[in-house]
Order: sequence, then structure tokens, then C-alpha cells
Amino acid sequence: MQQPTGCAVSKPWNEYSGETGLLLVQNLHRYFLYAAIAYLPILSYDVWLSVNFHDVVSHAHSYGVSVGSLVLAANVIALSGYTFGCHAFRHLVGGGSDLWTENSRPTLRYRMWRFSTWFNEYHKEWALYSLFIVMFADLYIYACTMGWLTDIVLWGGL
Repeated sequence: MQQPTGCAVSKPWNEYSGETGLLLVQNLHRYFLYAAIAYLPILSYDVWLSVNFHDVVSHAHSYGVSVGSLVLAANVIALSGYTFGCHAFRHLVGGGSDLWTENSRPTLRYRMWRFSTWFNEYHKEWALYSLFIVMFADLYIYACTMGWLTDIVLWGGL
């Protein structure tokens, strides 16, 4: 590539070899974004199942909220905030577009990009929240399934 005609400084990056080594590993998360997007509906379905109570014997059905369903909901919210704030997601919904308005109204793509930008502004915090909430959710569910804790029903249930 040529230098601009008015530029007297030579290229300092002749030895640049692209994203290799640790930079490659660091940027692998961009490709796991699609797996995370596919995984969020599965976790949301788990929340839906956790608020549905079925009695196996009487076949009774009711809705309710337990500590476990709140933990699972917090897990989905934290992971969604982290996923929707990712730079790769911002690029997916709004990257490469110069058309932000249509008939003086924001396009859906622009609104999605702004939505993602809000999450992106707090991406570090979402990462920290999701790290600890996922760990707590896993430990809480494990403790309940092992019989160490009993999931307390706060509202409704059977």
C-alpha cells in the first residue's frame, strides 16, 4: 500500500502478521457468540419450566415462583446482557450499514444497534455479573438436586 502523498512517515507495521498466538485465542469469543445466542432460548425455557409446577400423582398444574426460578431468571438476564453487549453482536446487528433512518424514522437495525450499544457500555459489568451468577446458579441447582438445600416456593406452586 502506498503512503498518502503528504505523509513523510513510513509504515511502522511492516512486521505485522495479523492476529496470531494469544491474540487469536483472545478473539475466539467472537465465534462463540452464535453458540451463546442459540443457548439463551434454552436457558429461557428452563426458567419457564421452573415456574410451572406439576403434581405427578394428581396431575394438578399451577404456576409459582421459587428461589430457584429467580436464580435461573437472573442467570438468563445476566447472560443476555453480556451477549447483547458484545462487540461482535453490535457488528452483527448494525455493522456495515450507513442507512440509519428511513423517512426520518430510525430503522429497526439502528434501534437494535442502539439497544446493543447500551449493553456494550456496561459490557465489563455484565461479564462480571454473569460470571458469578452462572456459578451461583450451577451451585444452587446442584445443591438442590443433591438434597443439601430445599428450593423454597415464594408464591403459588403446589
